Amino acid sequence: MLNKRTFANPPSQYRPGYFWCLAFKMNLEHLLGQLRDMADKGTGTVCMHPVPAGFDPHGTMEPDYLTPEYWEIVKKFVEECERLGMNYYLYDEGGFPSGSACGRVYASDPERFRRHFVVNDGPGKVKLEAEQIGSYPIPDLLEPAATKKFLELTHDVFKQKVGRHFGKTILYSFTDEPQMPRGVLRERLTWTRDFAEEFQKRKGYDVKPWLPKILNQFTSVPDELARKKCDFYDVAAQLFVERYLIPIRDWCRANGLKSGGHFGGEEELQETPFCGYGFILRSLRALDLPGVDMIWRQLYPGRRLHPFPKYASSIANQRGLDAVLGELFAVYGAGLKPQVMHFLLDYMLLCGINTFVFSNIAQSHRDAAMAGCRPLFGETDPLWKYSRQMHYYVGRLGWLCSRGKAVADTAVYYDVNSLCQNFRATEYAMVRHELVSRKLQENRIGFDFVDDDVLKTATISKGRLVIGKMSYAHLLIPEGSFLDPAVEARLDEFRANGVDVMTADGIEDLEPLVGVSPHTTKLFASKWILPGGEALYFLLNTTALPVDAKLSFAEKGKVALCDAEQGKFFALSKRSWHFAPYGSAVFVVGAKEKLEPLPPQPGKVMKTLDDWQLRPISQCHAGEHDYYYDSPNTPAVEAHCGDWRKYLGETFSGDALYTTKFVCRDLEKCRFLDLGEVLYSASVRLNGKEIGKRLWGPFVFDLFPALKKGTNLLEVTVTNTLANVLSPEELKERWAREFPPLSSYEVQQRAFEKDSLDSGLYGPVTLRG
Repeated sequence: MLNKRTFANPPSQYRPGYFWCLAFKMNLEHLLGQLRDMADKGTGTVCMHPVPAGFDPHGTMEPDYLTPEYWEIVKKFVEECERLGMNYYLYDEGGFPSGSACGRVYASDPERFRRHFVVNDGPGKVKLEAEQIGSYPIPDLLEPAATKKFLELTHDVFKQKVGRHFGKTILYSFTDEPQMPRGVLRERLTWTRDFAEEFQKRKGYDVKPWLPKILNQFTSVPDELARKKCDFYDVAAQLFVERYLIPIRDWCRANGLKSGGHFGGEEELQETPFCGYGFILRSLRALDLPGVDMIWRQLYPGRRLHPFPKYASSIANQRGLDAVLGELFAVYGAGLKPQVMHFLLDYMLLCGINTFVFSNIAQSHRDAAMAGCRPLFGETDPLWKYSRQMHYYVGRLGWLCSRGKAVADTAVYYDVNSLCQNFRATEYAMVRHELVSRKLQENRIGFDFVDDDVLKTATISKGRLVIGKMSYAHLLIPEGSFLDPAVEARLDEFRANGVDVMTADGIEDLEPLVGVSPHTTKLFASKWILPGGEALYFLLNTTALPVDAKLSFAEKGKVALCDAEQGKFFALSKRSWHFAPYGSAVFVVGAKEKLEPLPPQPGKVMKTLDDWQLRPISQCHAGEHDYYYDSPNTPAVEAHCGDWRKYLGETFSGDALYTTKFVCRDLEKCRFLDLGEVLYSASVRLNGKEIGKRLWGPFVFDLFPALKKGTNLLEVTVTNTLANVLSPEELKERWAREFPPLSSYEVQQRAFEKDSLDSGLYGPVTLRG
């Protein structure tokens, strides 16, 4: 049965939360007000992200991180979340990456916890080198005592202060981009004090003679050396899981929490040996809330759609987990368009991510914080007042998808061994990986990723490969994959027992999750089976062109349209749908209960409106020390649809009011208002009555509650992003002079923000019957 009540009001953990960055002196009254504002906007969770002075050169966090006074404030926050019905993440670090307690782990035993690396020492020679220590020393996370100390400083004190909330208001811990001693430098190798002994124990030979060749970069690698490189990185990855991730997971499980988080750089496959997270599927498997990070346009409509969110959801599917984490939007810039946000959220949901933390809401944007990590969600953001629509949309679909069991008949081999080789082998593996994944998505094939670890232990049942809670009819091995010998030995066994071991050439012969007519590769699809036996389908148009499609579902029975914006299920009389550009639709097939009919839909255009009066009503300024808003005392001007910069100026960010009058002689012929294209959000009043507001399109409003015969007064408030007020180069130069050093993200953010400067009501604005 479809749970209509819960769909309308989803549990708080599925309504997205925010990194709440605290870097300055804490005013408890102000901060509790921020929490209440988040709750009022429909935010379901919060992840307090302390930013101590040791991490941020501009930070003046007070009380300081991990002091008794700090813990008292944390306790107040958790208690307020409990009162508000919100959830609170146990974020385990001061800054990031996790594992250092903002340098305090290292400081407790510098000699033992200092990171060491293998580096070149002349031709054919290597030496051990200690890391140069800066203001934020990261300990050696391959040293078991470092993780133990980290837990003592962070998790154990969390338990003392707020342990009664574990499993209730606090459901998850959050480890943020932890890394073994590797960092991102290619000129050094991971090491720890007992690495050689552990390697000998696990691989049966001495690694030390091989270190010079493993360290050096080759355009091509002989097979014997290739195996040794795989062995080296395999042992490092094993130690990272065993000595950092599993102790944290065990602690969380023992205390009623789920260990969650994500790693850094998982989508940059060529960096696999250098990012410090080990073997990504193996590391994700060691979390109870596996997650991914989407930062600086790693995904963007029309530019790049990478399958990396499915790394986390594949693990969740195979382990039978119902929550999969996504940290989203950091460094997308202050011009992040709501329509883009909508598409990216849909893509994440389609890939199986259903639990979200967005980046970020800051405690303050004063002085240097004005130029911090953007977008700036919260009260500074002109679009924040529209955000409740997004929070409930995501929460409803996240909850709905979390209830189902994913349908995936194909397991795709993740060729981590080739990724460890560098240069040509890595490049080829990376290209194969993305091409195979994209072809599966374009053909609407349900698939999960698998690696050597699970293929070595997989069982076979009735001709299917069984991995945890999932079973697969097909195992796709991309051509050229560098297979572990133990996996190679198992492939014949799989084939002999009916498993289809295939290459990418056979993708088009696989059965799609849903048939689409006429054929298109632009619609991606995912499918889940709900507890009542109904089939849940999520379809997404990945192109800027509309798609009209007749849909062929495997199941019979009633089809329900899941309207996540209204929180309702509607009966769909025809198995076809119009997908707007970058638009999505979610259906349940086999619904058993009575469903409401679809509400009246707009008909043909009856009138076009293009004679407007326009005036600014709220404008954001980047002041000397902070952002501020005022209400310009500016008379209205005559305006037409299009970019409002010719009326309001290049740097206007905020709200502007469009007004016009129209005559209606037949209420049914002018019932719907269609604003067409809006950059970027809008609210509507008719004859002084609020009609509605929308963060993203389609910007269609039912005017019937306020519509009257005769003359009607229409008021449309349009809101753009902060990109315009941030656009002047002199602002960047002033920040660079007054608040050095600027964030390393600043150049990237500013480049992105240039895409969002056009603003206003573009239309065409029409009345439709």
